[in-house]
Amino acid sequence: AGGRALVASSPAVIAEAEANHPQVAFHLVATPAAVPTGYKSLDAIHAELHKIAEAYPEVAAVVDLSEKFARGETTAEGRTILGLKISDNVAEDEDEPNVLIVAAHHCREIVTPEMALGAIRMLLDPAHREEVAAFQTWVIPVVNVDGYNYVFETEPMWRKNRRVLPSGDVGVDLNRNYLMGWNGGCGGSTSPGSDTYRGPSAQSEAEVKLIVRMSEELRFERVMDFHSSGREVLSGYKCTLMPRELNDLINEHATDLARAANYAVRLPSNEGEHQTDQLAFTTAFAYLTETATQFQPPHTSALEEVKRVLPLLELFYSTRVPVRGHVKDSVTEAPIPARILRTAWEGQFVAGETRHAEKVFGGFSLWLPAGEWQLEFVAPGYQNLRTTVRVVQDETIDLEMRMHSEQVEK
Repeated sequence: AGGRALVASSPAVIAEAEANHPQVAFHLVATPAAVPTGYKSLDAIHAELHKIAEAYPEVAAVVDLSEKFARGETTAEGRTILGLKISDNVAEDEDEPNVLIVAAHHCREIVTPEMALGAIRMLLDPAHREEVAAFQTWVIPVVNVDGYNYVFETEPMWRKNRRVLPSGDVGVDLNRNYLMGWNGGCGGSTSPGSDTYRGPSAQSEAEVKLIVRMSEELRFERVMDFHSSGREVLSGYKCTLMPRELNDLINEHATDLARAANYAVRLPSNEGEHQTDQLAFTTAFAYLTETATQFQPPHTSALEEVKRVLPLLELFYSTRVPVRGHVKDSVTEAPIPARILRTAWEGQFVAGETRHAEKVFGGFSLWLPAGEWQLEFVAPGYQNLRTTVRVVQDETIDLEMRMHSEQVEK
């Protein structure tokens, strides 16, 4: 048959692929008996993280993210999720912008942990000391740890996590379980047997709860989520409207990132996805990148794809954020996790979009188009604070805000 072959566990996955690529005809091919040789198992990936941390102890550390951010909550099969933190003073929580790089929300996409490991190798190269010094980067090679283990041990084309549902079906599509758009017309499937089942409620899954809690605490400036396949950078929301200027900015950066890897740009497959959630509640510089042309290409091909993606990652780090600063108490200098209103857009948001400063240092970052913007900082017990910033392309404004207690006279 003509068209593009797609190894898939159900015709529903074919339907989704054809909806995203109407110019391409897909057809099912047989599920492989095992993953291709050369790929690392979950245990091998975690061992690799520890090996890297031992080799670079001053700048790399393995972190049990479930323990640090989710009070030790485990997955359905009792696992915690590990990540590698990379920073020039890795043992400390520093006053630096946080970056998140994740892979394998969909566990059969075993090419994607190679992208995460490639990002780690890039950052640890001496040529990238500047990124290590400027940011705290958190890399999670495998989000869906239970499913990834199942892919290697039992079913190579498994996609969801491994939680047994009341219906007797197994698994929730983690990349349809996030809050933004979960219950909308472009959310995932409501059928527990579907490969794209969104779950019984938004953020019902331990893996998703962890990412959300990390995001709420660290307020990431930049987010990259690796998937496969298609060689595409996904931009914006699927259906939900956002302010035109914001959508244009997100799409402009997506186009630049895609060009760096000779990839294309398209809309997301659904909402309830990780990167759409980050766009709504954390940062406008959040992208899902569909790598490679297969879920499980030959391992040598995966390593070549890493080389292709590296220029995209370099641009991901080097793109200048327009506004960066802190919100603190005007008297005590204590950090304030204030809500930050982008005044011109507040009446246009329809999905509860928010921005906040992080709580440890009061740090924040804002991605805004060039021009003049009014901002308002709001926090309980404090007088609202308004300011105007003039954003200039390819420059970063340092904005230090000091809020007065409501008990202090203006």
